[in-house]
Amino acid sequence: MLWKLVDSQSQQDPTFRTPLCYTRLTAAEALKQLRQQGVAEEALPAPSTMALVLNRNGYRLRP
Repeated sequence: MLWKLVDSQSQQDPTFRTPLCYTRLTAAEALKQLRQQGVAEEALPAPSTMALVLNRNGYRLRP
């Protein structure tokens, strides 16, 4: 569910020099949208942890 949400808000690095994807979705906004989709509060990480998860999986906040 998270990756579908993030992929819909992402784009490839325009130079194609890196495998990174840039997203307009912040960790806090991702958490908000997951809550709206009915994910239980106790199943969601803290915003800082969500940011780490997104970064670890190759997503960076759009510069």
